[in-house]
Amino acid sequence: MPDTTTRSPLRIMYLAGIFTWIAGEITILVQVISAAIGRVNLMEFFSASFWNFDTNISGVLFTLVPILLLSFAILPMIPGRKPQATFIVINVILLSASFYIGAGWYIGGILGLVGLWLVAMVPNMRSRRPPRVMKQRYYKYALASITCALIMAPVLVSYSLIQPTLAPYYFNPYQLYPGVNGPPNENNMMYILPIWEDTSSYTSNISYFKEELGNGSDYVKIGFSASCWYMGELNGAIDNWTFNPFSSLYYKLNFSVNYSIPVLFHMNGGNWGMEGWKNTNKSSIVTDLWADNDSNVQWDQNNNSVPASQAELELPLKPRLFTLSKYSQIYPYREQNVKIAGTILKDFMDAYPDLFVGCSMDSEIHLEHTNYHEFDDLVDDYDSYFDYNPLVIQEFQEWLQAKYSTISELNDKFNLAFASFGSVDPPRKAIKSNPWWEEWTDFRIFHVKQNVEAEASWLVDVGIPKNKIYSHQILSTPGSDKARYHRCDPLETADIENGTIGITRYGLIEPGVFKEINNRADFNWGIFEWNIGSRRDQSYENYMFMLKSMYQYGIKVICPYAWHEYLWSNLQISNNTAFKNAVHDFAVMVGDRPRATDYDGFLDLTDFAFGWFDNRKDYFDEYWYLLFIPMVIFHAIYWPLRITSKRALKRKARSSTKDTGR
Repeated sequence: MPDTTTRSPLRIMYLAGIFTWIAGEITILVQVISAAIGRVNLMEFFSASFWNFDTNISGVLFTLVPILLLSFAILPMIPGRKPQATFIVINVILLSASFYIGAGWYIGGILGLVGLWLVAMVPNMRSRRPPRVMKQRYYKYALASITCALIMAPVLVSYSLIQPTLAPYYFNPYQLYPGVNGPPNENNMMYILPIWEDTSSYTSNISYFKEELGNGSDYVKIGFSASCWYMGELNGAIDNWTFNPFSSLYYKLNFSVNYSIPVLFHMNGGNWGMEGWKNTNKSSIVTDLWADNDSNVQWDQNNNSVPASQAELELPLKPRLFTLSKYSQIYPYREQNVKIAGTILKDFMDAYPDLFVGCSMDSEIHLEHTNYHEFDDLVDDYDSYFDYNPLVIQEFQEWLQAKYSTISELNDKFNLAFASFGSVDPPRKAIKSNPWWEEWTDFRIFHVKQNVEAEASWLVDVGIPKNKIYSHQILSTPGSDKARYHRCDPLETADIENGTIGITRYGLIEPGVFKEINNRADFNWGIFEWNIGSRRDQSYENYMFMLKSMYQYGIKVICPYAWHEYLWSNLQISNNTAFKNAVHDFAVMVGDRPRATDYDGFLDLTDFAFGWFDNRKDYFDEYWYLLFIPMVIFHAIYWPLRITSKRALKRKARSSTKDTGR
């Protein structure tokens, strides 16, 4: 007779294993469906803090537990029934793959592997072999599992180093750059300067600002950043529309001095036509040139520009950008006023060197990327590409003439038939990989970068050193078509000779990108607009992870957006406790250690694990079918096979009983 005292608990264990296994697969299925319908990933259903722990223990759990479970789950199956055992091994491999592509975000994979482990162990526990033999077997299993884990852990880490993720410090020694040790100076300090534009709140809010963010530390200084509206705050026509520092610049400088807090200025007034509305009390040259003259704004391939009447309705970013051409009417006013404002900032720097951090260029210099047809129902839909303003085409012709010795050389290379460089017209149809279209795109990227370079050179001309001048370009995903073909502002447009790299980006940022930036900028770069936009991701752990990642890769200036923000409340720092606490604690953490002299950058195993899994879930959102399809096939085969196998065993048992009874 069967041993019911043993088999009843084993039956419960077996059913619990089946239930846990299916629960894990359902968890993964939820993520698959959510990814397919655009809900991003399972992590989005919970707050970020739900997944994070600020201890090294969680790092061990996130990395080693799946490996141990994989080992323990596979090894006991070796003596199991076939082909059922073979199929379970296949499912274990699929579940284990979920850890590497983010499926189920850890929970689904853990549940599935625990369930399979229970299912696999039951047949072996039913064995009637002597206890001594069984004990020896499990000792062998444990030894083999630990050995497997020790082998797989370095493999996991090595694989992570191949990915564009953040490597832990002990696998990625920090290359120190010379001259940072010693007392605090501009080379070895890091600045956290929240954007604070609302001058009316300066005096009333400064005590709260300092109380919440703290006073920094020896090598982390906390201050503020603000815009210098060099094309928005102007004197009148009688003064040739010169910049008027009395509108707000002097007030901001005095605020820095009166409260002894560092300041950086964003030089805002370039291709954003919206800045013409800053000067509301009198006519402005910016408004006149923007609203009444299409020759000063950007055109698409059909010679259309977004109508001023429509652009005025779009707040806060007006989709009618000034052309970046040096031949436009607006360009000389930009140069004139940047130099006026720059001279004032140079005098401030000389008087208060400890307070002046530097300048960033116009926020996000790029070409227009709005489709014209969105503002005109009478035209057919098409993708707009800018800038086909005749003034820009003239610069394109000059660029080609400098690049090619004769028009024949140009024609031969691209199979064209232009009579002269002056008759060249850029391609009007976007055909990616077409050499002529790519040549036009290369010029447009050059055109954007030269505009950033020009503004930086104007500041150098008035005496501001290059190491205090930063670009302010959008940080795009590497290889982004939007960055190359529409905005024409890939990272190379931020890498300028008359300054150093500055970027703007919101959300959680892949830390490996910071490494690429630092390789270009050599420990002097900044991010001049940053916040984690999604409220669901705005956790203390996420902010700390980003701050430590930036610090690891040599950032000098961070400008969080924004202390006060009236249009996007989710970006307002003054009411974001997680962000404020992270800034305060990070500055205290750095303490008396000069920037870029620590090998670890304060990153621990927890940070490494978080970076790994966060990157993997993004991969899964795009390639979810690589896991989903094999799992569907597995279950379509496994369960019918299991039922058939079970029936066959029952028939065999009945047949055996009949034979015994004869």
